[in-house]
Amino acid sequence: MEGKNIWEMVQDQEKRIISLEQNYSEVQRELTTVQNSQLRTENIVLSESWARGILGIDSTIHPLF
Repeated sequence: MEGKNIWEMVQDQEKRIISLEQNYSEVQRELTTVQNSQLRTENIVLSESWARGILGIDSTIHPLF
């Protein structure tokens, strides 16, 4: 950081912090999307398993189950 005064160094650090916060927010959004997708998949699997068990449906006969 040769040639920079303290004010410039502080501004550079603030820019880095802002960038990190934005990246962190993006990662949080993506993680939430993945978690929601996993929950939907789990619900589908559980619903299909329940339907097969309760209704006695063979998945080889009925393509929806």
